[in-house]
Amino acid sequence: MKQMNVDNWLTKQEVCARLACSERTIERLAKEGRLKKKLRHISGRKSLAVYSPESVADLQEQNLRSVPVGPGGMALATIRSRALPIVPMKPEEDRAVDVPSLPAAPNAFLTISQAAHYLGTTKAFIKRAIAAGTLPATKDRCTRIRKTDVEKL
Repeated sequence: MKQMNVDNWLTKQEVCARLACSERTIERLAKEGRLKKKLRHISGRKSLAVYSPESVADLQEQNLRSVPVGPGGMALATIRSRALPIVPMKPEEDRAVDVPSLPAAPNAFLTISQAAHYLGTTKAFIKRAIAAGTLPATKDRCTRIRKTDVEKL
């Protein structure tokens, strides 16, 4: 069997630079067969994956379009987007929104998600405040925080 000369083939990093994509995308394209891949044998080392310059050029022509030169002087490339159908959004009242209900009593206890909704923050913020000791909480089946303590925060 005749050996193919892969000395002028491109490495994964070179292909990434030419196509402006990640190494994982390069591997996916090779697996799909859109990018021709061979192994360059190096004595005493692990074989190096290399890619055909012709298939890289074909991909550049098919999938990439040039973008005007930016302020840095470098031309950027973006992948041409496929046309997707436009689906109209539902009106606000039809969308299901998971908003935890808040108790009306001022001395009531709130869960972490209720406290986060009440303050307009994330659950992680509330958890960090509890861990730091700035927000007192009790642990009874779940973490509970007094509504007055939340208002003080």
